[in-house]
Amino acid sequence: MKYKPGQTFFWKGGGFFGSVIKFYNWRTFGSSDLPTHVGIITLVEKDRVQIHEATNQGFVKGWKSKKWLNSQIGKKVAFGEVNTKLVSVLKNAEKYEGIKYGWINIFMHGVSLLVKEIFGGKLKFTDGEKTLHCSEGVSRVLYDSSLKKINFETEYGVPFDSISPAHIYLSKQINILPKSL
Repeated sequence: MKYKPGQTFFWKGGGFFGSVIKFYNWRTFGSSDLPTHVGIITLVEKDRVQIHEATNQGFVKGWKSKKWLNSQIGKKVAFGEVNTKLVSVLKNAEKYEGIKYGWINIFMHGVSLLVKEIFGGKLKFTDGEKTLHCSEGVSRVLYDSSLKKINFETEYGVPFDSISPAHIYLSKQINILPKSL
């Protein structure tokens, strides 16, 4: 596969949090077979790519080998490309580096899901850019790199804090590349 900055990296994971996100995906989108994590490629070298993503350590950059990524495509990994020209992806991602992980946002997603189940309403919560979870970080980098043309907030009517990996994966602004999840 040909990798380039601005491509979205989707992961379908397991474990406790993966299971919680799969449940959220099932209740929100009608399918638990959607990505549970997203990152964004910011730099490409001969044998590896740099991916910015939010982990329990905050919004960080890390390297993944092309060989490993290629072996995971269609299993646990998929990639997407936007329909809009992007500029300064690395620079835009770097400005979010070090921001703490948005644990409270993840908790509030769960509360929102319960509120919706019990009362039929939707709770909206945002802390701006004080903390980030994976899809919020990627959404903000794409928004900045597209000169505000890629806007998942507008597309889905939710704040950046409420955008999930599945929102990005299913967006009309993203083309999932062949051999996707």
